[in-house]
Amino acid sequence: DRNDMEAAYLDSTYYLACRLDGATERNAVIKYSFRDRSVSVLYGYNVAMLRAVNVAGSVFCVLKDGKRVCRMSADGAVLSEPTRKRYFSPVNSMGSDGLKCVKSVSLVTDAPLTLVVVADGERTSIPVSASEFMQSVHVDKSGRLIGFELECDSAKCRVTPLTVRLEILSA
Repeated sequence: DRNDMEAAYLDSTYYLACRLDGATERNAVIKYSFRDRSVSVLYGYNVAMLRAVNVAGSVFCVLKDGKRVCRMSADGAVLSEPTRKRYFSPVNSMGSDGLKCVKSVSLVTDAPLTLVVVADGERTSIPVSASEFMQSVHVDKSGRLIGFELECDSAKCRVTPLTVRLEILSA
């Protein structure tokens, strides 16, 4: 519902407080950076008000309980606590309408995270530990439509682009 949204703009970044997943209150803030065209979502906080304040170059949101003011920091902290970060790729056919199998995913991460592989709507979560070296995560999940998600609770999490080993099973 567009009547229950609130927006703020600061330093080439647009913030939108809105309702997601059928919520009755604004439970998410979507952040879009015009600089690098990145999108991130802060989810699970009931937002009463959203304001851009140029004093500290920050965007603040007031939570529904009316007692807490949160500074949305660059590292994803709210109320000085790291928030769960979730990065995802769109589910797609990966260039082939046939059945395919994700054999493994390789990545480097400086924080522990959860790799979620989505194959035809079925989600498989795999814990991945932090390492400065490339690690290959065994997946072995099949489907026609494939997607990937990363979930992390660390204040800052750097991850290399995913390298996916894929086997086409049928055309």
